Amino acid sequence: MEECSDGFQGVKAIQQHKPDLVFLDIQMPKINGFEMLELIDEPPAIIFTTAFDEYAIRAFETHAVDYLLKPFSRERFAKAVDKWLSVKDTSKLKEATDSLLEST
Repeated sequence: MEECSDGFQGVKAIQQHKPDLVFLDIQMPKINGFEMLELIDEPPAIIFTTAFDEYAIRAFETHAVDYLLKPFSRERFAKAVDKWLSVKDTSKLKEATDSLLEST
């Protein structure tokens, strides 16, 4: 787990560690969260965590798993992680099905 203080550090950390999931703010020093995602070839799953509700539609257009509006509760955080886990499991099932179909 790593915490970054600006978007460029975030890009570097994602490229180095290749995480499955990132919690990403939108307004950060140097570049914003959307600009940061544009710099990553294969971005991980993203759950936006921000104090600004006006970016929610754009976040989901970038295929965000969820959008947590600060301040959020422990229950809301858990719900977002559970949503990611279910999406992740569905993706693995699709990959296994595609692989099976290709081999037959």
